Amino acid sequence: MLDSNVTEKLTATKNYDDSDFWVVTKNLNGQFKSYAITKNGINAQPVISVAGEPIQKGDYSGTIKISNNGCWLISTTRGIFGDPAFVEVLHFDNAEGSVSNGYSTTAIQHPYGLEFSPDSKKFYIGENDESPVYQFNLNEANEKDILPSQLAVSDFYPATYSFQLAPDGKIYFVTQDTATLGCIKSPNDFSLFCNVDTSVVTGLAFNTYSLPNNFNLTYNGSLSCSQEIQGCIMPLQKLMPNAFTPNGDGLNDCFGIDHKIRDSLPFLDFAIYDRWGNQVFYSTNEFNCWDGTYKGRPADQANYVYYLRERTDCGYAIKTGYVVLIR
Repeated sequence: MLDSNVTEKLTATKNYDDSDFWVVTKNLNGQFKSYAITKNGINAQPVISVAGEPIQKGDYSGTIKISNNGCWLISTTRGIFGDPAFVEVLHFDNAEGSVSNGYSTTAIQHPYGLEFSPDSKKFYIGENDESPVYQFNLNEANEKDILPSQLAVSDFYPATYSFQLAPDGKIYFVTQDTATLGCIKSPNDFSLFCNVDTSVVTGLAFNTYSLPNNFNLTYNGSLSCSQEIQGCIMPLQKLMPNAFTPNGDGLNDCFGIDHKIRDSLPFLDFAIYDRWGNQVFYSTNEFNCWDGTYKGRPADQANYVYYLRERTDCGYAIKTGYVVLIR
């Protein structure tokens, strides 16, 4: 017996020299406990850390996982007693076994199952409610941007439960139909390229809400928490006209993105400014365009600056330029 005051949260990882192990849990007092396992057995005296959000009203629900590189610990708390539900991105020290503070969000109503991509650059969250599968980008240049990188990578489903990375490099998860497994087929890939399939294995002989609580051993050699974020943000390849004529003749009346060249990056926003810095147009829909008006009146014939922004695998891709409004 190691502890009796525990939550559902239990995981394990190799330590910094890739030889021994840490078994990590979180108890109802909000403490993370890391037990060292070596060739001599288990050390019953844990490393104790207080980090992240406190446990409220004995909410034992949720999952913890440690990334394959041994650097990140993600925690979900479902909020089963009406309290806020949390997703927490925390730091794990694979040499000392300690957990330290990071960032948390309540943006997902009932988060539960989670898993890391094999390359430790992304993680996925499921929800015990009607929702999509969410992808988060750990490769942000600033870690405070990790949780805001939340991106839906599937349709809405009644519920998704336990997630587990398998030896084939895919992430499997239990769906609302508990005799069916879904799958994230390419979890290292960004956005919809990760390829979520909610019925990849059907007709199981048993129903379950859980998968085996395996931990991941996909890395080789020493573990490293270094972030290598370089050379991966490319300029957008969107086609934009350099002039338009909003005169109502049905030809080139509206300025926007030419969709002859498109990409699958998640679109964020599109803004246009006049020479004095006034924002004359703004949209979060890439199919919207500017009709040449400002505050309900025709804008002046002049040069304007446009600004496009999309999210990539490791930050924002931006395109800027000029357009001439001709009357």
